[in-house]
Amino acid sequence: MKKTKRLLLILLFICLLRFTFPGDFLSLFRRGVLAFNQKDYSTAIDYFSRALESPTRSSDKKVLTIAFNFRGKAFYELREYDKALVDFARAKELNPKFAEIFNNCGMVYYDLREYEKAIEYYTEAIRLDKKYIDALYNRGLVFLAKSEYKNAVEDFNEIIRLKPEYTKAYSIRGLAYSRIGMNEKAAEDFKKALDLNPKSSDTYFNRGIIYFDNGEYEKAIEDFNRTIELNPSYVEAWNNRGMAYLEKGEYEEAILDFSQALRINPFFKEGYFNRGNCYQKNEESQKAIDDFSEALKLKPLDAESLYRRGISYSHIGSHEKAILDLKKAVDSGHNGARQFLKEYYYIEHK
Repeated sequence: MKKTKRLLLILLFICLLRFTFPGDFLSLFRRGVLAFNQKDYSTAIDYFSRALESPTRSSDKKVLTIAFNFRGKAFYELREYDKALVDFARAKELNPKFAEIFNNCGMVYYDLREYEKAIEYYTEAIRLDKKYIDALYNRGLVFLAKSEYKNAVEDFNEIIRLKPEYTKAYSIRGLAYSRIGMNEKAAEDFKKALDLNPKSSDTYFNRGIIYFDNGEYEKAIEDFNRTIELNPSYVEAWNNRGMAYLEKGEYEEAILDFSQALRINPFFKEGYFNRGNCYQKNEESQKAIDDFSEALKLKPLDAESLYRRGISYSHIGSHEKAILDLKKAVDSGHNGARQFLKEYYYIEHK
C-alpha cells in the first residue's frame, strides 16, 4: 500500500510537470520511474541516462535531482556502488538539502561495511529531516552491526516515539535488547511486533537469530520456517536456516537452503561461503573450492574465504595454491591460517 501510494504520488508529480518540460525528456523520465518501480533496474538506468543526455533535458534543478537520485538508486540495486555514489553526488550538488540522497549514500556505505561513513550520511539525513524514519532505522542497523547496542536502541526508541505502530522498530529493538542481555524487554518487543502484525516476517527472523545465538537451533529453524512462509524471497532467512542445519550437522539440508538463497540473490557472498563450508565439512573439496572462489570474487582478499579455500586445496593435494591462499589469509590477519601453515607445511609466515 505504501509503495503504491508513493508510485501514485510520483506519477502525479510527473503529470503536473507535463506542461513545463519537453516531451522527450518527460517521456524518458516517466519510463525510467515505471521501470524502477517494476524492479527492472537496468532498463530504468537506460531511460534515465537517455533523459539526462537528451537535447530536451530539463533545466529545473528539482527534476534533475530526482532523475540523478533515481538512477543512483538503480545502480545501488545492481550493486554498482561507485556509479551510484557519482549520481548521488550530482543530486547532492543540485539540492544539498534533499535528505533522501544522504540516506541513499549511507545505504551504499553500509553495504560496503564502511560503517563510520554510513553513520555520517544517515546523521546528516536526520539533521535535514528529524522525522526521517528510514534514516533512523538504517542508522540503528549500523549501530547494531558495530555492536553499539545502546545507540541502536536510542534510534529505535525515537522511531517508536514518532510512529508507535511501526512494527519493524519493535522487532529490531527486540534484537538489540537481546544483545545486551535484556531478554524480558526483547520478549516484550517481539510480542508487541506480532500483536501489531502477526505476519511480520522480520519479527520471526529476528527472534530466530536470538534462538540461533543461544544454540536453540530447532526453535531457530521454526522461526526461519515461518519467515520463509511469509516471505519466500527472504534471502537471509534461507541462509540462517541453512546455518542452523549446518550447526546440527545436517549438511544436505543446509546446502539446499544456501543454494536457494543464491538462486534469489546470486551476489550473496555469505551464501557461497556457507555452502562452501558445508561442502568442506562433507569432504567435497572441489565444490568447496568453487564456492570459496565465488565468495572471493565478491569480496577479494576475504581472510576467512582464503583460509577455507587454502585448506580445501591442501585436501586435494594442490599444495602450492594452498600455501598461496594461506599466506594471503595471514597477511589479512588470520591467525588460524598462520597456525595451519606452521603445523601442516612447517612454514613461518609473519
